[in-house]
Amino acid sequence: MKKLMFVLSCVMLLAVGANAALITNGDFETGDNWNSKASTTQPVGWYSPMCEAAINGHYGESITNLSDRPALMKSAGTADNYYQQVLSGVDAGTIGSYTVGFDYGVRHHSSYATQPGDSYTLRVSLWDTSANTELAWTSVEILYPDGGGSDNNFLTSISEALTYDNSGLAGNELALRFTNTTPNLGGDIGHKTIMFDNVTIVPEPATMALLALGGLMLRRKR
Repeated sequence: MKKLMFVLSCVMLLAVGANAALITNGDFETGDNWNSKASTTQPVGWYSPMCEAAINGHYGESITNLSDRPALMKSAGTADNYYQQVLSGVDAGTIGSYTVGFDYGVRHHSSYATQPGDSYTLRVSLWDTSANTELAWTSVEILYPDGGGSDNNFLTSISEALTYDNSGLAGNELALRFTNTTPNLGGDIGHKTIMFDNVTIVPEPATMALLALGGLMLRRKR
């Protein structure tokens, strides 16, 4: 029993530290050359089709009232309106359950006509990029904040579990994707700018524990 508890404790510690190996630049602070609105430079570790196309829709910049620089996604009304990073050290078949943590918000800009209470949608997904298939997803509905101008910018922290059937997916590339699915209702796409930052992703501790327990039981049988 003591041996089992020791193994499970080690698994929990590995799960906590796994984020450093799975993604890089989760705080979007690395790389000074991608903060131009029309730049084709990708943020370090991440890929965005809209950055590649030099579309004024994805960029990082200093935001009033925020201590660091978040990633921004304007609403362009296309499926390519996303940021994505391929996970390191795992593939789509390794584990089928992860916890994704991040901060999110809406850029408050007094020059835009967006009204308090307007809704925005941020979709967070795990993608099998080898098969171009969305494996698991969740959506976060964001309301435009009331009052103030750019001084009212803030981020909210959240943690979401993403689970999928990983059988038969060994060797397929796995990526974490953030998409602004808010429709472009016309006018300046800056009206629907979502901010997100401080991204983390770790395997679900319960899943890791079950894998360790299964391995231990197999070892005992041998």
